[in-house]
Amino acid sequence: MTKDEAIEEHRKLWNWLSKNPGAYKRDYFAKCYPDNYPITNNCFLCAYLEETYFPNEQLPCSDNRCILVWPNGGCQDSPLSEEYDSVYPMGLFDEWEREVRKFSPDYQLLCKLAAEIRDLPINSNSPY
Repeated sequence: MTKDEAIEEHRKLWNWLSKNPGAYKRDYFAKCYPDNYPITNNCFLCAYLEETYFPNEQLPCSDNRCILVWPNGGCQDSPLSEEYDSVYPMGLFDEWEREVRKFSPDYQLLCKLAAEIRDLPINSNSPY
């Protein structure tokens, strides 16, 4: 997968999630890739980095390596714990994931967060 393909696929995934609030990333893959398209962390950006630069790393996008610019530096800036979040703000993906897992999620918020993730700018300073 090329960098451009990873970004395009990332945008397709999050566009679909912005139109299907309450769905998980795995739902997208089941629908769009029924033959179990295997990618790292169910993330095209992680898959690109793992395949191209960091083979066998569980979190190839860690240490701000992502090819997109995330608020707070990364997709997952904190563990899912209330006391940690009071000191360090959650990453945008953390926010989406916490909301989608709620018994009664806020669907408007999920659409908004998914659209924000879809529209993240390309990191022009990334060496990857």
